[in-house]
Amino acid sequence: MQLFLIHKKEGESYIDLYHRAKTANAKINWVTPQALTAEQRSEELTLFTILNALPADDHLRNQLISQKDVSLSNTFHSFLRTDKDTAL
Repeated sequence: MQLFLIHKKEGESYIDLYHRAKTANAKINWVTPQALTAEQRSEELTLFTILNALPADDHLRNQLISQKDVSLSNTFHSFLRTDKDTAL
């Protein structure tokens, strides 16, 4: 998803930027199950943002995306355990 990579290009109009963002959002809505509540959709987008923010070769990212039902809560707890282990 390119929603979080969108930046105004030099010389691009604000309207064109708006349309690119709306197009990216429509793609997200198209692949998101209709049965999700607004809260579930928000959690899915937050989870995607977090996983997308990690480097592609990050071991924790790879472990999380290989899980069948990774959730925002599981991700938080994995981050917390990893940070605590690193602090020791």
